[in-house]
Amino acid sequence: MRILIIKLSALGDIAHALPTVDLINETAPNAEIHWLVESRFAPLVKLHQHVDVTITVNTRKWREVGRHGFVENISEIIHSLGKLRRQHYDLVIDLQGNVKSGIFTAATMAHARAGFPTHLAKEKLNVLATNLRPRELSKKLPIRKQLKMLTLYALRTVGYPELKRNDCPSKNGFRAPSASVMREAMWIESLGVPPEHRLIGIHAGTTWQTKRWSTFYWAELARRIVDSNLGSVILFWGNEPERKEASCIRAVRPDNVFLWRGGSLRSLVAALTLLDLFVAPDTGPLHIAGLVGTPTVSLYRATSAFRNSPDGPLHRSLQSPLPCSPCLKKKCVDNDKCVRSITVGNVFKLVSENVLPGIRRKVWRTSS
Repeated sequence: MRILIIKLSALGDIAHALPTVDLINETAPNAEIHWLVESRFAPLVKLHQHVDVTITVNTRKWREVGRHGFVENISEIIHSLGKLRRQHYDLVIDLQGNVKSGIFTAATMAHARAGFPTHLAKEKLNVLATNLRPRELSKKLPIRKQLKMLTLYALRTVGYPELKRNDCPSKNGFRAPSASVMREAMWIESLGVPPEHRLIGIHAGTTWQTKRWSTFYWAELARRIVDSNLGSVILFWGNEPERKEASCIRAVRPDNVFLWRGGSLRSLVAALTLLDLFVAPDTGPLHIAGLVGTPTVSLYRATSAFRNSPDGPLHRSLQSPLPCSPCLKKKCVDNDKCVRSITVGNVFKLVSENVLPGIRRKVWRTSS
């Protein structure tokens, strides 16, 4: 059995979808699992030990068609679609649900092509590319639950039995390479972080304006964490604007507050593995932290904590109490009011209640 998962982007959405690989591996242990993903996110997929083949595309490049690159891009698109057709997949599971993923799904010409039903597809035309769509899926379910139910439905349809433990695979095949974790642990050692200190990560950056919290609030949170002796803080960032914001946060309380050194997706996953707690809005690194088993505290304004937050007893979330939240708007005239609706005191309370001993970090410190 050769199975293709289609989940092209974005970082957090891919993190939501990666546990489906564990479901497939446990339900169909002899299946060969392929994953189609945007090239910039491929390193994340490759960290899952049960993904046998990672297929990359660069649709951003294809959309930036210039006068001189049109023929080259068309040729590359045709080549990519033809390559999928020649793989002869037995089952394709489209976990993206838009027109773009539907084109790739249809191109496989697989007999079994599973995807979202009309009421859940991000773009309705996607359903034209699939022929297996579970009607029982509901918008009222968290996204991880939706993806797991869709995957299990697809596997049942092609003849695999249901898991006895419902949708809970016994093992998580996603992890950072040991060498990457060791490098991050050695870097933490070099900072002079006291051995008894817990490590609390903060990532302030995110794509939507309506997901962001105040830089001042993040700085005050970091100050309270350090002043209360809860641990040392590492400020994470993913691009230059986020690095500048992290620098502003650190300026308020530089002692025992450190800027992450930056690096690849592998380095990010490794660093998140070593934390005792990670605090962030609804953004990719948050969901990766949940994936590697790091406890989290997450903040939600425009998006839904119920739908998106990491699940399990290690994770806590705060939703803006405004009646319009979640609104799913990327811009809003009441943005400042929404920011103020989540207070530093409420976030700090969850942090102080959920900081766990740094067992994982101390193991790596000893190993190094």
